[in-house]
Amino acid sequence: VITAGTVSNPNGIGARVQITSALGSQIRDVRSGDGFRYMSSLTTHFGLGQDDAIANVTVKWPSGMVSSIDNPPINTTLRIVEGVNYAGVGAIPAEWIWGWLADRVGRRKIFMATVLTFSIATGFLALTPDHGWLYMSFFRFFVGFGVGGLYVVDLPLVQEYVPTRKRGMIGGLVTACIPIGTGLGAVFGAYLAPVIGWRGLFAAGLLPALLTLLVRAWVPESPRWLMRVGRPEEARKSLAWALHLNPADIVIPKVLPEPQ
Repeated sequence: VITAGTVSNPNGIGARVQITSALGSQIRDVRSGDGFRYMSSLTTHFGLGQDDAIANVTVKWPSGMVSSIDNPPINTTLRIVEGVNYAGVGAIPAEWIWGWLADRVGRRKIFMATVLTFSIATGFLALTPDHGWLYMSFFRFFVGFGVGGLYVVDLPLVQEYVPTRKRGMIGGLVTACIPIGTGLGAVFGAYLAPVIGWRGLFAAGLLPALLTLLVRAWVPESPRWLMRVGRPEEARKSLAWALHLNPADIVIPKVLPEPQ
């Protein structure tokens, strides 16, 4: 592991690097000044024995920042930059771009696009070459770009079907899926990585792409968005689907009321 400090110091001296695998946890400190052995290289080295996967790499920087990478490739050099999470970097522009597109193209289409973006990018990570940290950083950016967009699109899509009195509860349930998914990812990493390896875990990240087939076949567009863009008949059918009613029984207002 090569540490590159941005706040602490350029080489990350004083950082503590910990890796976790089926073998257990190993810890190395980035040190300098203790003789030729440490002065010759600031790279921390780890041996995995018979393990063929790493569940997590965590770097605790002297500044107090913590960097964490799940399921990194093995038998390679991993470069970790203080304060930089490439998925997080991708999420920054995603919040605005996907939200802007959802207002113009529609919630449903953009929801599917965000899922395809992070799912396909995750699948490409299974092909990460040895010493391919640039390759990994590139696709991790698009993982974050897709996931960041998912956060800002799925909530409006759901809430625009729900009566006002229930939006808080439903919004909370949707948001709770985020930490639940993170927890499940950690469990899969701990128990499946020794079986299918880190490449297999990344390849499994393609599975959410199948969700878009269900959304395309089953979930209609947001009725509020359809009303806003002047498509009342489609909004009528969308509400009928959500309420399990005959479309003819749905009364569509001529003027879309502003949210309270």
